[in-house]
Amino acid sequence: MMNFTDSITLHIIHEDTEFTPAKSEILFEATPTGTFIEGKILEKAVALENGYLLFITDDIPEEEFLTVLLCNKKFELLDKALIGSAMSTGDLRDVQLHGDEVHFRFIGDTVWRLRPLAYPALRLPLLSDPRGVSRPLGLRQHFTLHAEPKRASQR
Repeated sequence: MMNFTDSITLHIIHEDTEFTPAKSEILFEATPTGTFIEGKILEKAVALENGYLLFITDDIPEEEFLTVLLCNKKFELLDKALIGSAMSTGDLRDVQLHGDEVHFRFIGDTVWRLRPLAYPALRLPLLSDPRGVSRPLGLRQHFTLHAEPKRASQR
């Protein structure tokens, strides 16, 4: 069962510079977890049975990326995906829980569907994710992402 949670916040360690992204520590119920991440704005947090999904941005209006992190209950990072591209502007909107998926909009009217997996699955780099998604090198994923761009005739 998934639920939104307000128990998780971020403490900014340092702001972004020309050469380095902002860095923050994840706090759980205002207590440091010892987990440090890139980014500074926690847009949404979802509690899962075995962990948490975090939706994080950097507050850079002209080039906003969305980082999606999956961590376990000990706040160890299990999976990460970055959505966006250079010179794109996006804002996270309409985050909703639908059964075992999280639906949201980011960059235009694209509807994204994220599904946490019970067990890690094979991921084929460059083939498994929609355009505009990047992940660290690796062959395993703990969640899937699907994008449904709005067609011109639907506007």
